[in-house]
Amino acid sequence: MLENYEVVYTHPGGAVATFTRQGGELDALAKGLDAEQFWVFKNVKSLLARNEEGDLERATSQMGAIGFSARVREIILPVAAAAAPVRA
Repeated sequence: MLENYEVVYTHPGGAVATFTRQGGELDALAKGLDAEQFWVFKNVKSLLARNEEGDLERATSQMGAIGFSARVREIILPVAAAAAPVRA
């Protein structure tokens, strides 16, 4: 399971649901969802908050069942600046 990622679910009708997991925290944003889509969004949010193996795949399956397609990207955190040499 990815630790830091963003997944954007889009629907042909214009609805968008975005989930961003970074540093152990999950942010979720929904725009233009109808009542059924919002209910699934809330269930998917609860699922992704757990961050257990297979949760992202189950979430994508649930969103796909109501017509959403997914775009997932891993968020790569920058290497610590302490690794760079310090000039006097």
